[in-house]
Amino acid sequence: MRLIVIFIVCIIGISYNAQKKFSYKNIDEHNLKKLRKNQHEIDSIKSRHFKGAVDLTSYLPANYSRKGNIDYTRYLQNGIDKNSIVLMPNFPILVNYLGLTLKSNSKIMFQGSSKLIVRANNEELYHCIKIEGVKNLEVYFANIEGDRHTHKGETGEWGMGFFIRHAENIKIYKPIIKAFWGDGIYIGRDKGIVSNRITIEKALIDDNRRNGISVIACKNLLISNSLISNTNGTSPEFGIDLEPNTNTDILDNILLANNTTYNNNKGGILLALDYLKGKEAKPINIKVVGHADNYSERGIEFAIDRGYNSSLLTLKGEISISDSRFNENTSSILTNESLKSKIDLKLDNIYINNSKLNNIKIKSFIDNFVNGKESTLNYD
Repeated sequence: MRLIVIFIVCIIGISYNAQKKFSYKNIDEHNLKKLRKNQHEIDSIKSRHFKGAVDLTSYLPANYSRKGNIDYTRYLQNGIDKNSIVLMPNFPILVNYLGLTLKSNSKIMFQGSSKLIVRANNEELYHCIKIEGVKNLEVYFANIEGDRHTHKGETGEWGMGFFIRHAENIKIYKPIIKAFWGDGIYIGRDKGIVSNRITIEKALIDDNRRNGISVIACKNLLISNSLISNTNGTSPEFGIDLEPNTNTDILDNILLANNTTYNNNKGGILLALDYLKGKEAKPINIKVVGHADNYSERGIEFAIDRGYNSSLLTLKGEISISDSRFNENTSSILTNESLKSKIDLKLDNIYINNSKLNNIKIKSFIDNFVNGKESTLNYD
């Protein structure tokens, strides 16, 4: 009899684990239509912002391939280095793990059939597009694909689509970013200088391995009207992860507006803020408005203290979440592994499975958050 019970328990465990296994979900056409580039929009932006632009096709060698099967990284880089306003060749191109490094005071546009494909490699860290120490840059319609499904190594988690550090006044409009070994977009600091005034608008970020977007350090960041989906493979596996590395990082005037996170393995938005704690408690200023999450395990998760620097000053500042909708999540909003903080948390107009949360539940959650109690906000 005891053997039968053990057998049944094992079967239940196997069934449960099978249910928890990640499953890719196709994005519905309604969401895709808003993010696709179209020829009319390409022509309009080209006529307004790319007069006199140099087509980088002219830098390719004779008898070049249009199939995306030959590495032309150095040819494209040569054209970028020599020109300030450029058009990508209007066909797919293979690039190596070094990717393309963009420069200050420049503009780059991907045309209708432009695409960069990262060649399969075994690097723990790589980037397709590097923006480091750069000011005043605009990138339109980037279409980039990583090597997560052809990657030759098994270690590392830092193969990035856009790698942005120590950058200022950067605009990325309507990118398509897929299948990177690490993050679709990484935003941080370098040489002690935090990125500032970064705008990401109408992005489609899908099937990346670590996070859709990782924000380590930034001031004046706007991510708007974007779709981040199907992030899976290695922790944290969130659509957007705001997670400083040290107390010298900054999250100030961060606005996430009208974004959709969809079927990310662990969650939609992660606010892992504990590494900001230090001898000088830096204020946090984060606003999330119009966020919708569908099918991710968690809609929004807070990690205010996971045991790091617990004897130092608590965090302070303001986090506001409003006009948000969560559907088919295991947990809609939760605060996990938390201690007391001085963060002013505001929640307003929150819907879970199409039902609006009442103020009593919201107040109870905020009280638990402030007092360092683990808490989950769901609609019962």
